[in-house]
Amino acid sequence: MTFRKKPAYRRLVLVHCLVPLLAGSSTYVLSGRFDFADTLFPGNDLESNKLATLLINSLADFCWSYSLAMAIYLYSLYFGLAEKFTILLICALLTGSELIQLFLPAAFTFDFYDLAAIMLALVFSYVSYYKISRP
Repeated sequence: MTFRKKPAYRRLVLVHCLVPLLAGSSTYVLSGRFDFADTLFPGNDLESNKLATLLINSLADFCWSYSLAMAIYLYSLYFGLAEKFTILLICALLTGSELIQLFLPAAFTFDFYDLAAIMLALVFSYVSYYKISRP
């Protein structure tokens, strides 16, 4: 199925790509500049509050991964690319972007929670793709 003739394609890009991207970005911006974590979890230090740290760090990774996966899925639907190739590309790109942090410890911090967030994003993005591509 292609979306060349459907006006709903722009809405799909907005909802599945831009909104999660903005949500992930705002998580970092609000947590750093405006003490967002203190607002969510008053009276707790961010360093000692593991739930707040997990929420801020992994939520952003989930949102960005979902946004990237959906951008590639929608691109493949629009141009009629093979589904298996698209799924393989997304899995390799998202897991590779997290696993490369193991080889560059000076520049990045590898975290299993971030890897789990990426795996969740893979699942949720495929479910969304499946619902969009098979109406």
